[in-house]
Amino acid sequence: MKKKSPTASTPGNKNKMYKKYIVGGGKMGERIREFNWSKTSLGSVETWPQSLRTAINIVLQSPVPIVMLWGKDGIMLYNNGYSVFAGARHPILLGSKVIEGWPEVAEFNKNILTKGLQGKAISYKNQQMTLYRNNVPEDVWMNLNYSPIIDENGKPAGVLAIVIEITASVRAERALEQTQVQLKEALSVGLIGAWTLDIQTNQVTASQSLAVLFGIDPKKAEQGLLSLDVFVDAMHPDDRERVTKIIGHAIKTGKQYEVDYRVIGADKKERWVLARGKNEKPKTGMPHRFTGVLVDITERKMAEEALSENESQLRFMADSMPQQVWTAAPDGALDYINQYAVTYFDKSPKHIIGAGWQKMVHPDDLKESIPIWIDSIKTGKPYQVFFRLRRSDGMYRWHLGRALPLIDEKKVMKWFGTNTDIHDQKELERQKDDFLGIASHELKTPVTSIKAYGQALEAKFRRNGDEKAADLLKKMDAQVNKLSNLIGDLLDVTKFQSGKMQFQEDYFDFNAMVDEVVEEIQRTSESHHIVKKFAQTKRIFGDKERIGQVVINLITNAIKYSPHADAVYVRTTTIGENIVLSVQDAGVGIPKGKQAKVFDQFFRVSGPKESTFPGLGLGLYISSEIIKREGGKIWVESDTGKGSTFSFSLPLKK
Repeated sequence: MKKKSPTASTPGNKNKMYKKYIVGGGKMGERIREFNWSKTSLGSVETWPQSLRTAINIVLQSPVPIVMLWGKDGIMLYNNGYSVFAGARHPILLGSKVIEGWPEVAEFNKNILTKGLQGKAISYKNQQMTLYRNNVPEDVWMNLNYSPIIDENGKPAGVLAIVIEITASVRAERALEQTQVQLKEALSVGLIGAWTLDIQTNQVTASQSLAVLFGIDPKKAEQGLLSLDVFVDAMHPDDRERVTKIIGHAIKTGKQYEVDYRVIGADKKERWVLARGKNEKPKTGMPHRFTGVLVDITERKMAEEALSENESQLRFMADSMPQQVWTAAPDGALDYINQYAVTYFDKSPKHIIGAGWQKMVHPDDLKESIPIWIDSIKTGKPYQVFFRLRRSDGMYRWHLGRALPLIDEKKVMKWFGTNTDIHDQKELERQKDDFLGIASHELKTPVTSIKAYGQALEAKFRRNGDEKAADLLKKMDAQVNKLSNLIGDLLDVTKFQSGKMQFQEDYFDFNAMVDEVVEEIQRTSESHHIVKKFAQTKRIFGDKERIGQVVINLITNAIKYSPHADAVYVRTTTIGENIVLSVQDAGVGIPKGKQAKVFDQFFRVSGPKESTFPGLGLGLYISSEIIKREGGKIWVESDTGKGSTFSFSLPLKK
């Protein structure tokens, strides 16, 4: 049989076919030739304008990191140098829109693309950005040059960006500046002594402050009349041999000399010093002088020892805790985990610290937890997340992750966090929810039957003229209605928690819906007058019945919790892009310390007697879940003894 000739769709054939348009370019040249450009706004390579082909061929031959942003979408094409700069974002960036490829600097790139397509060239020196090119935030400094690319019609069709990263040099400069500042500070408090060793004569010339520290005659030290042995004799006996060897090695090799050691002064007290020095090399011949400085670091050493002891105690305490304990640097990279975490994952710390912990998180949960962690890193807000972690036996178990920042002068210095195993608790909650769902569903049918039989009997007794029996059945029917509502609440809770709650959304008149609810409740409420104060509102998109359920709950609660009042106020208004409804009562109010809990499951506000206000405490929880699902917010304002105002807002546009 004859072999079939390769089609244009095969990568190898594309590579060969498009070599007449895109020449060389190493690995990136191959990637660009094999990429399916027909799925982008650029179209297939053979349809590209000559200006685009010419530009990409020039870019691919350059060793400098260059990226092209083509068209109004800013489709990215780049060379080998830029692929290295992009880190883990490569090769996903190829063919993507620049605003989507670098979302953390989307506004910056949007501005660049707009100005470039207007024919403007832009340059930035020492431009600092925070990029997530390796899945963790890092500060990057760059020199950036942007130039418009002109097409065959003489109009800007794209932007050419030359990206020179200078992060290493910027950090080196800043480190040097910091060192200089520290040196000036040290000099200002007189902790440094200067010295010079004449290598040929072995004589030392030293400043007065150094001589005083060593318990040596300051005048002789300044005049260079003392040998190196005199200074060595002032050192702690356990340090002398080590220091003299380091000095000899530095003189012999010409390398910088740095060593810390103890000095026994004239007062017989022990002090720690840090010495730094180097050879002064003449243009010709061997070095003959060795110069340096010396710093009294006694207090620093004492602080380090105390800190080391405290750290040892803290690590011992952390290792003793039956939960995962960890710390992270300000940029979010883990730098410590306790022994419990090591045992739990059966991994060495080096496989977990940094970003290694992400491999232990369930893939479905990682997508949600990473943005929350990034937000905490950016804002300094406490971190809290629920996720599943893979135990050493391969089982994923639910954990509650929490972290708090250590802040000094409004700057995060460290993150301290824990991961607490809540898997068994989750299982109990699931079993409870399953039980409530089954129980409430099984109760619904007999309650419905009881209600039907009761209504039939009531009608029969009234026909027979037995009003007393009929009234008793009417009261029973009212109690059955309450029981039915409680069962309905339990069913709603289980539906929310299992994700099975269905919403039927459509456009409806918000004020008309509220008016219907008010009229319905007013017909059955003899104790309170419901006062309507409606502002003009628009139609909104949502589940009318579910939102109406929230309004019913807020109004009936207001009536129930204000037994000594005679009015409830219902207001609607439009604020910005949101519709707001408020229900105000003059009832018992809610203490400040409990207001944050009113939307929790089973929370109830009690009067002088708990039975004063019956119910399961599910209505506000269900209302909160409905409003959240509809993209809104719900809140309460209250003063004890003066009443409460419950409000919720819903967006006009979803």
